Amino acid sequence: MERDEERGQSSLLLLVVLALVVALSAVLGRLASRAVRVAAAEGAADAVALAAAGSGGPTARTVAEANGAVIERLDLGPGWARVTVRRGDAVATSAAVLTEDDEERG
Repeated sequence: MERDEERGQSSLLLLVVLALVVALSAVLGRLASRAVRVAAAEGAADAVALAAAGSGGPTARTVAEANGAVIERLDLGPGWARVTVRRGDAVATSAAVLTEDDEERG
């Protein structure tokens, strides 16, 4: 009879461990998904800032659309830009400044 009790306890422990692994996997999956969305928003913000610094607002809006983002704020100056974009539920801010080398190439 003792062996049956031990076997039952092992099964219960295995179920608890399995439930914890499933719960942890779900949490990690959500965190990874969020990280991917934030990285995509940051990439879009970088691209939009570079486009805005080099070519101005209209080009920046085109680049934002191409990256699935919406410009929430755009500050422009001669050879620089700072933008905040929203892509889905993620928001990112980026800035770009053109150097003399950039201006010579463009």
